[in-house]
Amino acid sequence: MAERLQKTKSCYIKSWSEISSKLPDSIDADYGNFIRDYFRAQLRLAQGKRVKAGRIFHSLDKRTGFAEFEASNEPLLAAIDIAVRGETKRTEVIPKFEINKPDGSKLTDIE
Repeated sequence: MAERLQKTKSCYIKSWSEISSKLPDSIDADYGNFIRDYFRAQLRLAQGKRVKAGRIFHSLDKRTGFAEFEASNEPLLAAIDIAVRGETKRTEVIPKFEINKPDGSKLTDIE
């Protein structure tokens, strides 16, 4: 079981550069920091490090402007969820970008 889980997770994104190349150019620098920290938290969840992920999410929640950013950028965050973990809990949101898995199939739908 653990071996299968590890094999499945190895197909997902682990590098910030793969995500940052998909981001719109119009993103504010402060929002870029939100996105990078959100990516880091999702990566920790995918690695099974829930406590570290929780700390990152908690620090994001305390930062000024993150709640508004999260509410207005759900498609972007959903795409990151799917690209890193293969799933999202954001219902009724169409992910903002797509990323190819190593086998050529798509992880997300495009806007």
